Amino acid sequence: MTTHASWAVICRLFAGGTPVFRSTLTAPEQAACDALGSAIKATGPNCHQHSGLIERVGIGGRICHCPECGAVKIATDDLAAIRLDESWLQRQLRRALDIESHDGVTKLDDGIWRLGDMRSDPVVLSRSVLQVALSPNLLDRVRVPRGNIRVIAPQERGLREAPFPPGVTWLPLEERFTFYGGRIFYVQPGKSLAEPTDPTAPVHGPFSEDFTYVTIPGTPYPLVELTATQAAIMQLLWSLQGKKVAGSEIMRRVKAQSTKPIDVFKVKSGQKGSVVHAGRHFAYRALVKADNRGMHWMPCAATA
Repeated sequence: MTTHASWAVICRLFAGGTPVFRSTLTAPEQAACDALGSAIKATGPNCHQHSGLIERVGIGGRICHCPECGAVKIATDDLAAIRLDESWLQRQLRRALDIESHDGVTKLDDGIWRLGDMRSDPVVLSRSVLQVALSPNLLDRVRVPRGNIRVIAPQERGLREAPFPPGVTWLPLEERFTFYGGRIFYVQPGKSLAEPTDPTAPVHGPFSEDFTYVTIPGTPYPLVELTATQAAIMQLLWSLQGKKVAGSEIMRRVKAQSTKPIDVFKVKSGQKGSVVHAGRHFAYRALVKADNRGMHWMPCAATA
């Protein structure tokens, strides 16, 4: 599955803003959704106007009570709908533009958000560039002295230039950003989309540069993405070069609540069946050893 296909699916789901039935996706699009992991969320059926209460009828039967359409019989496949986690998209875009974390995301209107400031320039994310262009008062709410407003929005059919006044720049989502190695990157005008380096590439043994990714070839989980706390634990153990350390000391140094590192990697009851969480648990078991005295070490770090 190419990163181009994954990025196309992300842009399509964001522009639509409504759940999409998996049955309407092509095979490559379904594969892209599976590869995107936490960026894609499962959701209930939707008639693209309202969400309805689902009621079980008989054996295996279901009816959706839609306030617009009334009682509608639905098949099992109808429940397999997906949507984009727009909070994930917002976080990724803020990271790609180096927007300071203390600048929170603010909803300006339905389908329009202020992501924060890229240096001194306000950044607005919208499903439609025309919606922003037709709402001059909205831009006035984010305008700052000597700042250029940047509007991120999907491409519009037949529209090559946004009808914005001077001081407002349109960044077409599909052109000015790209998805690579699990992250979104900003592409400067005139630069190639292939320039970003792979953030998942192993640098420290099996770990990426920032320890967020673990590469374990030949296993059911060849590439695992860790949480910030999990990455901090792995980074600490790697830095000790195979030396043993108490689990409580590890957790104290990474400022985690539990006293046992394994607790951070456990698959909780609500996470069973999740490939993402199972992969994280697998990576910990494969790389970290512990004895009955509570000492922990990473054997592969000793030979690095």
